[in-house]
Amino acid sequence: QQQQQQQQQQQQQQQQQQYPRIIKELLDRLSWLQQQSEHQARYQHEQGATQARNYQEMRQLLQNLPQTLRMQQETPLKQFTDQLLVQQRTIYQQLRNRQDDAPQLASGIGDPRPKASSTCPIGTTLEQPLSSAPSSLPTKQPFPGAVWPQQSPQGGQNPSMTSSVQIPDPRIPNQQQFMQSQKSIPPQVFEVSDQEIIQIRNQRPYPVNIPDSQLRAMIMTAKRNRWIQQQQAQAQAQAQARAQVQTQAQTQVQLQPHAQVQAQIQARAETQGYALPTKPKAGVPIYKATITELAQPSQMKPATATVLNEDAAIQRIKKCLSRANHPGTPESEAKAALHMASRLMAQHNVTQAEVLANEPRSSQLQFAGQSIVAIRRSDGDRHKIVRIQGYVDCLADAIRTFFNCKHYSERVYGAVNFTFYGLADNTIAAATAFEMVYNLMTTWALKYPGQDRTSYLLGVCETLRNTAEKEAVDEVKRAKGAEKDAAMTQPPLEETQRQANMDRTWPTNDTAEVTLSPKSPETTSLVGFTDGVSAESSHDDRNAAATVHSEAAAVGDGDESDEGVDGCIEPDFHTEASSRIDPSMDIDEEIHRLASITKHPPQQPNAGFVTSSRPSNLGQDSTVKPHRESSNSVYTKHHTQGSNGESAPIPPLNNEGTWKSHMQLVVFRKTAENIADDYLKSRGIELVSGKSRRSRRVHNMTAYRQGSQDSKKIDVRRRMIS
Repeated sequence: QQQQQQQQQQQQQQQQQQYPRIIKELLDRLSWLQQQSEHQARYQHEQGATQARNYQEMRQLLQNLPQTLRMQQETPLKQFTDQLLVQQRTIYQQLRNRQDDAPQLASGIGDPRPKASSTCPIGTTLEQPLSSAPSSLPTKQPFPGAVWPQQSPQGGQNPSMTSSVQIPDPRIPNQQQFMQSQKSIPPQVFEVSDQEIIQIRNQRPYPVNIPDSQLRAMIMTAKRNRWIQQQQAQAQAQAQARAQVQTQAQTQVQLQPHAQVQAQIQARAETQGYALPTKPKAGVPIYKATITELAQPSQMKPATATVLNEDAAIQRIKKCLSRANHPGTPESEAKAALHMASRLMAQHNVTQAEVLANEPRSSQLQFAGQSIVAIRRSDGDRHKIVRIQGYVDCLADAIRTFFNCKHYSERVYGAVNFTFYGLADNTIAAATAFEMVYNLMTTWALKYPGQDRTSYLLGVCETLRNTAEKEAVDEVKRAKGAEKDAAMTQPPLEETQRQANMDRTWPTNDTAEVTLSPKSPETTSLVGFTDGVSAESSHDDRNAAATVHSEAAAVGDGDESDEGVDGCIEPDFHTEASSRIDPSMDIDEEIHRLASITKHPPQQPNAGFVTSSRPSNLGQDSTVKPHRESSNSVYTKHHTQGSNGESAPIPPLNNEGTWKSHMQLVVFRKTAENIADDYLKSRGIELVSGKSRRSRRVHNMTAYRQGSQDSKKIDVRRRMIS
């Protein structure tokens, strides 16, 4: 209780100490507000006082004008008074002339000329001429707009007084323009000859009783008005001519040759470094996946001589792919070369595990890397946002499981990047497989509209993910079985060492058979897609400002429709697993041997669809259509040529990459995971969760089942090295 009381007392003291500070702040605030309000009130008062003062001065000037005039006549400054009266008379005459054109003003203005009154001691009016005024002034001019010529101010006269009594013409919106037009009128306009007066009297009967002076003024006014109208017409004609010239210039720019305009646009795009959008082609998906960066394969040398060198394996696999994609290679040798590349890469994954097992964790980071796949619009328009649906994350999860790596996605300008990181070789395989599967399934899905297309793609991706998870479980079972078989059939230690020495001294060529489909339209080689892939990026999207998402993060969602699909092709090559390949094997001889035992039936001329004898490159536009038969029809039986000319079936061969023990598999997966995490930390990248994606719903179960069946025609592991 004492402690609580002490705490309460301390709090009260603190509050009491804060009260003066709070009160001081409030007082400062109130004082500032009071100053602001006083300042505003003072400003408004001064402004109002100024206006009131000006208005009062104007009223006093108007009231004292007659008295001022009388006082000026009694003073020696009579010349100034006469000039002022002339100006006033001119103004009144102008108002009088306006009554002819604006009768509605006449009722309000009345006769502005002052009458003689007893208040004026002299008894003169504005109609009475003064000593310096003209001898006779017309009281009313028939033509509106006739004015007396202004006299220049004489010595001792204030020019501002003369200009201050000018009344603007209500028919002319800008008084300055009117004064300028008066000054710019040539003198010959105001010249009226006697012949013109006689001609007017002869043509019209009413001017008979009008004096010559008044008729002369009428003619002068008419000539001036005619000249002003001519000048206005000329100005309008010039403005129309200028507008017509500008319109013609714009039309000429628009009507330039199409090739010249396109060349200018292309040159501007190349100078500024952006891609021009192109019109989408019929039968092409809206989005396309493209590899923008591939990891560099590890340059580490293996610790043991029995382990396959990674550089040598990559060179051998690239040699097989180059042989398969060469235009002069026969079809049988091309398919055999593709089969050899697939077998080498499948075996290479186990070899990499042996290398990592002999390396410390500090040096394992040298095996790490990342590969990036960018999803962009097919038409090249970078200004429109790229919408990624839920099935893309499902596909990325499947690829991650297939190749023992990790991934994240990030949105950049004009694209969405999927980055696979971990073991460099596995990221290369994952990126190339992701690119191939995405482009392939979006092309297959063109035959479905709207939400049915999404259902089809969900069927493909979810089935691939389930297949990847099932393969991971089966791989564990096979590793356990291999470990059990090795324990049961393990020879003595001396025999094992002797056999190892013999293996190093006498390398053997394993018998490898290839299974080829007699019906080429059934399946299509997917390995050939790697031929056009390079590690170069069309532009560095990683430098753009992007939000990095985790594996389960959402990049965006939306539905867009594609155009129709034309003729398509289907997979036409598939191989089963085979035995382990000797590192010292001659690749050319093995390809010749596989090609010599392969028998190809001729293609049917009326197949109903387009077939391909060569694997299509990535840079080429090729459409692929899945077969609608059951998955059992995809993998057909293959035959070899016997001695008697008859065909005999080839039995399936064992798996390429066989783990020696379950512990070896577990250690490899854990090592790959640690390498991926360490690589991400070394790059200074921190993953954050993005916007959650909407739940993936299946709207068309038929399309979903068809996508699930078509996914079985995709051999993901075929595209592991480019």
